[in-house]
Amino acid sequence: MRQTMLDSLMNDQRIWWGVGLLVLGAGVAGAGWWGYQRYAATQNQQAQWALAQQVERFETIAQSETSDAAVWRELEQSFEKGFEEHRRSSLAPLFRAYQAEAAFRAGDPVHACELLTMAVDAMGKSYPLYFAYATKLHVWQLDTPEDKFPDRSSHDPLAPGTALHPHFAAIQDLKALAQDGKNPDPGLAWYHLWQYGLVHNDHDLTSMAAAKLQGIAHWEYVLHDGGVQQLADETLDVELEGAVA
Repeated sequence: MRQTMLDSLMNDQRIWWGVGLLVLGAGVAGAGWWGYQRYAATQNQQAQWALAQQVERFETIAQSETSDAAVWRELEQSFEKGFEEHRRSSLAPLFRAYQAEAAFRAGDPVHACELLTMAVDAMGKSYPLYFAYATKLHVWQLDTPEDKFPDRSSHDPLAPGTALHPHFAAIQDLKALAQDGKNPDPGLAWYHLWQYGLVHNDHDLTSMAAAKLQGIAHWEYVLHDGGVQQLADETLDVELEGAVA
């Protein structure tokens, strides 16, 4: 009888030791998760402060309407440094995006597109500003002279192994963005496709984009309004300003 009681006690002790180890493991995991969250929050706070300071400088230079490439080059390097210092934060892609903007204003659209491509790729579609920046990237590609771009290989099965015209590639990318169900404002992409079609006498593209714009409430009137470029610019700016809010 006494041996049975001792065995029972030992079994109970094993159970409680097991429970204790599980609790200890859960506590360590919880502490690790909490520590990581605190670390990530600190990284993001530091990155947000640094980005806000650099964006303020960016806006000051932009308002001066300077065309001095050296000024924009220096600012580009500043955003590059900011990216390197805060590359582990969730705001890292925004440093790249503003670096791309500085490079574009410095007169280097190809490098700017390369930088913005890296930013957009790092964002992913779940990033709040992904579609705004992806649209801007392809608009830049449309605005850049064709001979400045290296050949871009097509992965289109209809044209395997062929070089894809850089502007045609940008048009296809804008169409994909405009038709993506996750895009909160497809009208911005359709507008630029419509405008490109008008400028280059592409009636099919113009008609397609116009039909799509007619179905989007706040974009319908751009087809008949003289301030369409201002509207498009303001719409894009509003979406991008959220980056440092």
